[in-house]
Amino acid sequence: MEVLTIGLSTFAPAIKPRISACLGYFDGVHLAHQALIKKTVALAEHSHSKTAMITFYPDPASVLFPQFEKKHITSEPIKQELVSALGVDLMILLDFTKEMADLCPKDFAHLLNKHFTITALVCGFDFSYGQNGKGTAETLTNDFPDTDISIIPPKIHLGEKISSTQIAGLIKGGKIGLANRLLGHPFTLEGVVIPGRQKGRTIGFPTANLRVDPKQLLPKPGIYLGLISFEDQKKMAIINLGHNPTMNKRTDLSLEAHLLDYQGDLYGKTLKLEFYHYQRSEKHFSSIEKLVAQLTHDTTQCRNFFLKRGQDMV
Repeated sequence: MEVLTIGLSTFAPAIKPRISACLGYFDGVHLAHQALIKKTVALAEHSHSKTAMITFYPDPASVLFPQFEKKHITSEPIKQELVSALGVDLMILLDFTKEMADLCPKDFAHLLNKHFTITALVCGFDFSYGQNGKGTAETLTNDFPDTDISIIPPKIHLGEKISSTQIAGLIKGGKIGLANRLLGHPFTLEGVVIPGRQKGRTIGFPTANLRVDPKQLLPKPGIYLGLISFEDQKKMAIINLGHNPTMNKRTDLSLEAHLLDYQGDLYGKTLKLEFYHYQRSEKHFSSIEKLVAQLTHDTTQCRNFFLKRGQDMV
């Protein structure tokens, strides 16, 4: 997938690419987002144009309301990986600034039409654009008069609209299984392995300590079962987000993972963590022996969980 960044001062190409595009921010790339993307792919095939996603970077909320800390379900690299896998040829990142936010809907449309020949546009029923969100899904027909406009209704699960806000709440509540069902893929984050205090290896459970993007949404603290990918390997893992109360108590949250069936140096590597199941809360153990017994039990539970799923390990 090609990634193209467009700003207010970006020169328009001499030959404009023909695209069918979906519009939005797409945090999480969840089932409702996937409905938009699938419709866009179908329209692109029909019109023999490129399938495109028009989105924003950075997140408009962080530009317009910098006083509020915005956490994201998916980082930009993870989002691009998910979108590419769904058949999108071109991701168009609009370099979002306050100046871009001040564009009226027609000027926003002009910015896009200047760079692309847009055969079709797909958006959700609640999409808005232009200054103060004056442009809506309904006004797209006027602002893009020669474009096939498709407005996708909400996707409902158990009587509730699937949304990024809803899924973020589930993740923060530790309800990873339901969050994954609404995402249509496992909740995933990336982290770089950094040096730790190496206490885990002294009891036979070495862990990789991870540093993640401060804008990354983190789940409820606790112990999770997951899969970790790096280079060409994928391993089952016990993931701990917490304060390490038994051996290495700290006031700040730490993210670490014990990879099953792996021995090696991971320092400096980027790991991709897929969360599948909230196993238990973190707790203080009265002895190292009791901690080791619990970790041994967690390991057995992890193997059984993925064995039942028929998950292939590399």
